[in-house]
Amino acid sequence: MKSKFNSNKNKLILIVFILLLIFLSLYMLNMKFKSFNKIQNINSNIQNDSKDQTLNKKEIADSLNLSDSSLSIPVINILNIPIKDGIDDYTLNEYIGHFPSTSKVYGNVGLAAHNRGYKNNYFKDINKLKNGDEIIYKIDNNVKTYKVKNKVEIDSYDWSYLNSTDDNRITLITCVKDKPNKRLVVQAVE
Repeated sequence: MKSKFNSNKNKLILIVFILLLIFLSLYMLNMKFKSFNKIQNINSNIQNDSKDQTLNKKEIADSLNLSDSSLSIPVINILNIPIKDGIDDYTLNEYIGHFPSTSKVYGNVGLAAHNRGYKNNYFKDINKLKNGDEIIYKIDNNVKTYKVKNKVEIDSYDWSYLNSTDDNRITLITCVKDKPNKRLVVQAVE
């Protein structure tokens, strides 16, 4: 009787051992499959064309926080003025505002500020800018230098100057004195 018990015990141990081996084999196969997929994803990313890589850079750059960003326009004495996301009254009273619908680094960066009648009138002299004047935009470790390309008065509802662009540019927008339905736009290209 004892030998039959030992025989059943040995069979049970053998079954548990075989099941353990099967489980371990499946686990290792699963890990190998995951590693293979990771390698395939890496290879796929490496093989992306340069346009896709630029888009990835743009997505990463646009996720940057504006907490360490500033604008400088030396010719009109704007030096390291902080920028915050938003164009609401509070933001524009304290900072240069960033249009949230525009890029933060690549493409068209849209900024707004007051030019008169408020605590801070950072864009009071952008009407004096001329083609070729330098605008320096800093966000985190990115420092971008732009040259003024054009200056135009637009209707207050014309937001087309904030559309996405293939080139890197910065668009500054402010009100126009005594013309409540007009805005001044200065665009500069990197």
